[in-house]
Amino acid sequence: MDDSELIMLFNTRNEKALAETINKYGKLCKYVAQNIIAVKEDVEECLNDTYMTVWTNIPPEKPECFSAYITRIVRNKALKRLEYNSALKRNSSFLTSISELGEILDEKHNVEEEVLGSEIKDLLNVFLRKQKQRDRVIFMKRYLYFDSLKEISLATNLSEKTIASILYRMRIKLKNFLLNQGVEL
Repeated sequence: MDDSELIMLFNTRNEKALAETINKYGKLCKYVAQNIIAVKEDVEECLNDTYMTVWTNIPPEKPECFSAYITRIVRNKALKRLEYNSALKRNSSFLTSISELGEILDEKHNVEEEVLGSEIKDLLNVFLRKQKQRDRVIFMKRYLYFDSLKEISLATNLSEKTIASILYRMRIKLKNFLLNQGVEL
């Protein structure tokens, strides 16, 4: 079932929409949530909250890219759960990837808010479109899906050191790009 048919099911309030969404995007959503929070029960709660949010938001929302739409929702739910559980163990690969992006922005900026902010989001999309596909995939795996260097290395057949170098160079390019676009860092 393609995404337009899936969205049509949501628009008509057909409960099959949830089953089809879980069938098509359940593994991706679970993967994203697990990379942010480690507790199985919290992951399941994030997934359930995600599906409920999609159900209540479509309509009126009309996502252009359903996979990006649902991934953003599950990511935000998992980040909120991580914040809620802040006194508990945290996922170190998530904290590492956020701290890497934090090198670009100083302390007066909240990294998560900046990355999710509409201006920064639009500029980030422009920046990523200008990158090689391989580098774009590596960047997204690290900073959207919070994959570890080892996981990215296995997926791309590149060494962890190469991955780290690519990410370092991309962060420098991103910083320069944002400065050239007038973003105060």
